[in-house]
Amino acid sequence: MAFGQWREVPARRGGTRQVGQWAIHVQAAWRFARKSAVFVGITDMHYYADDGSNFDWGKDGESRFDRLAAQLNQEFKAEAEIVTDVKCDDVGGFTLFLKSGLTFDVFPCVAFNSPEFEFWRFFEPATENDHYVVETITGRTSVCPLKSSSTYR
Repeated sequence: MAFGQWREVPARRGGTRQVGQWAIHVQAAWRFARKSAVFVGITDMHYYADDGSNFDWGKDGESRFDRLAAQLNQEFKAEAEIVTDVKCDDVGGFTLFLKSGLTFDVFPCVAFNSPEFEFWRFFEPATENDHYVVETITGRTSVCPLKSSSTYR
């Protein structure tokens, strides 16, 4: 996910690409919810959009995630989201509250003493600045770098 103003940066294979001022990369469980119902979540990648059967990664087809994420991206293109609030928990998870009523929840679901596993990272793309990484090896975090009033793209 990208946040803030878009900027143009050099692409690795030549040319340029657009990145947000900030980004979050998530490897933990996540979901977008609206009005007390999940709109799309990580597990939607495992089911076909049309009949809900198990998705076969070796065959062509549209997963529920593909379809629902496309709908969500159309909403974001029509009107940029604003992060109105952020709540962090004490086990590496967080919730972003968006102006439209959507929430984005990230909830690590592996023990902190498990082998090294990265839950998520917050960073400035295409810069040499440090990344804020939440992972099993670092243990619990008490400082959450996420702030409200950011524009989500």
